[in-house]
Amino acid sequence: MQAIPFGLAFKLSAYLLVADGFAALVLADALSPLAAAGVGAAIAATWWADRLRRRLDPRLVTAIGVAFLVFLAVDAAFVAESFFDGIIHLLVLLLLYKLATWGTARDAIQLGVLSFFLLVAASAVTISVGFLAIFVGFLAVGTWAFTLLHLRQEAEQCSPAAVGMLETARIVTPGFIASSLVLSLAALALTGAIFFILPRVGRAFLPLQARAAGMATGFTDRVELGAFGTIQTDATTVMRVYLPDHREGAPPPEGLRWRGLALDRFDGTTWTAAVGWRRPLPRRLDGTFVLRRPDPGRPLLRQEVDLEPVGSDVLFAAPGVLAVSGPMPSLQADETGAVLLPQRPAARLHYAAYSQPPQGAAGRVGPAGATLPVALAEPYLQLPPLPARVGALARELAAGARGPLEKAQQIEAALRRRYRYSLSLQRDRRLDPLEDFLFQQRAGHCEYFAASMAIMLRLEGVPARVVNGFQSGEWNEFGRYFTVRQRDAHAWVEAFIPGAGWLTFDPSPRAEFEAAQGYGAGRLARYLDFLRTRWTRYVVDYSLQDQLQAAQLLRQQTGRLREGAGSALGRLTRRGGGGAGAGRWVVAAAVLIAAAACLLGRRGVGAGAGRRRGDNVRFQARLQRALARRGFVPAPGETPLELARRAAEGGGAPLAPAEEITRLYYRVRFGAEPLAPAEAARVEALLAALERPERRTLAA
Repeated sequence: MQAIPFGLAFKLSAYLLVADGFAALVLADALSPLAAAGVGAAIAATWWADRLRRRLDPRLVTAIGVAFLVFLAVDAAFVAESFFDGIIHLLVLLLLYKLATWGTARDAIQLGVLSFFLLVAASAVTISVGFLAIFVGFLAVGTWAFTLLHLRQEAEQCSPAAVGMLETARIVTPGFIASSLVLSLAALALTGAIFFILPRVGRAFLPLQARAAGMATGFTDRVELGAFGTIQTDATTVMRVYLPDHREGAPPPEGLRWRGLALDRFDGTTWTAAVGWRRPLPRRLDGTFVLRRPDPGRPLLRQEVDLEPVGSDVLFAAPGVLAVSGPMPSLQADETGAVLLPQRPAARLHYAAYSQPPQGAAGRVGPAGATLPVALAEPYLQLPPLPARVGALARELAAGARGPLEKAQQIEAALRRRYRYSLSLQRDRRLDPLEDFLFQQRAGHCEYFAASMAIMLRLEGVPARVVNGFQSGEWNEFGRYFTVRQRDAHAWVEAFIPGAGWLTFDPSPRAEFEAAQGYGAGRLARYLDFLRTRWTRYVVDYSLQDQLQAAQLLRQQTGRLREGAGSALGRLTRRGGGGAGAGRWVVAAAVLIAAAACLLGRRGVGAGAGRRRGDNVRFQARLQRALARRGFVPAPGETPLELARRAAEGGGAPLAPAEEITRLYYRVRFGAEPLAPAEAARVEALLAALERPERRTLAA
């Protein structure tokens, strides 16, 4: 790779900074796809803006500037959806204006500052691990750009001629770029140390994060027949459920669901929750909210949930929730066992849940001996007006059943066997949705299956309700957690069986459908998702408690190392017979020897490097002394080359070699190219010629 002209390298570094800030906005979804494409094209077009400016009338440029200010005012007042959007638009437009008009070092500084502001704005609304790459890129390019900026400022302070000479100088070598990269890596290491050491005072990201995250639509507090079909192919992550007690390498638990709300009222099209009361949950001193006591002898399932904003106040967990802990000021529970927040969260929420999932046949049976009073059973037997053939079908499917449990099992099996799970439906608007599913289409989503079973159980006198939540999701073996996506939104049935309680039934053949479709991410995708969770856990959500735990762990490890070293030294001194005093002398001598070797080595390297640099540029000092004897002393702000030219003009032919020597000095000093043997011999001869007349004068 050859050296790059300074002017090209300077302009390229500025555009790379701008591109990095623009990439941060794109990553944060702060611009729509159309706006991002337009801004990217405008940034690229400004590369040739200097040619365009020479052809434009200055009055037109002024008019463009005025129109620009008017647009900013209108955008802030009427166009931008929020104050944050207005700030983004302002930064982008200022950046484009500066790119179209820049030309000095001061303009380059403003471009760098605007690019940094874009980076800061993006950091407020994204927690993506991709931001790390953008930040590292900004640090590397910024080190390079501001080094070049310093040289440009020095040249501008001298004269326009110095700027012109610098623009064409080929001083940006591979070594120059490598040095800037080393500096940026050192800065990154220092920044990382400061990040983990500086005391944390709150969350690592601003509440603006909620704007970028948006609201997941896979869960609502109602189930409308046909609604789930719009999200069955959406792979957006809704939550991650960790199982801390799960043994590494063991297969994931099967049959888990993440229960949300139980819905009891059906109007023929939509299921809603008509449960009228909620009770506040008591909170223990350790911050845990308790729903009920655990049943002795049954296993406990601990879950840690990272829940994205889903537009609901429901906390999801495995059925049979006993307790919940997390940063919630208060919690409530309804009579169906759903856990609810006082308000909908606007950002990601982390909490722990403790459950005792139902046991028994097919994992269904709840507490034995349960009964349901008539007054409480009434809401779960409510029915809208239904076609007569729906009741006839319920009687047909439950025929021969001996009790509510067998009725539920027979209806569940018949729906799985007779009907098909499908994402594409052709609705007959002349029929009610339930009648259309059961007798016309005979295919549908999970909510059609759940609604049909609940209604047919109610027709048979069995209290039933539809439950809205999520399937278990995809197991990630690297982090031992389930990734739950919008497409995992699911509806199933809970039926009350005397003597057993509320039991879970799932009449939907969804598992067979998804197995045939091949849903699921590959191993690499699961590993990348695991890396994203580590980034979120140890960078985005890095807290003061994490710092205290890290400090405690470091103290423990240091203590163990100290004990190990002391034990080893004690054994060594006991073998030598010198006792503890001899051991201390051995340690002191080792430390002194290591320090002396370090200092001597550093002095030798530094001296050698200094000698090499001095040998390369010492001839310039001889030239300046020779010119000073002739009366040519550098003026304030005068560069060495300007001094050499003035001496050649004022001193005539004898001083003409001064310019050639100075150019060689520039190449050695700033281009890191040492003199060849022939060039060194010529410089020595030219200097001898310049010094010779002065010596004769002194001799005379």
